[in-house]
Amino acid sequence: MSKQLGYGLALLALAAAVVCGPAATPAPADRGPGGPSNGGPREIRVEGTITAVGAASVTIKTTVVAVNAATKIERNGVPVALSALRVGDRGQARIPAGAAAASKVESVGS
Repeated sequence: MSKQLGYGLALLALAAAVVCGPAATPAPADRGPGGPSNGGPREIRVEGTITAVGAASVTIKTTVVAVNAATKIERNGVPVALSALRVGDRGQARIPAGAAAASKVESVGS
């Protein structure tokens, strides 16, 4: 029980440090060998409808995801600038454990 509680608290702290926004519900991904020594996630994934696009962030559902110059951004499988993402697109962001910004943001839309 205490191991589960410790894992839950670690994940909560990571999510709070990396992803800002109300009701953030990032899902752990790619757990296993090569991850943090406590068996936690190597990255956080946020998925849903894009609700806002800012100068240095994208909001997926209610979760604000920071991006930087190293973030790979794609729309419909093509590399684009952040400003090419559209509200209403289906989006996914990948945030490495401990990172301040997403490593990749993808969207699909018409």
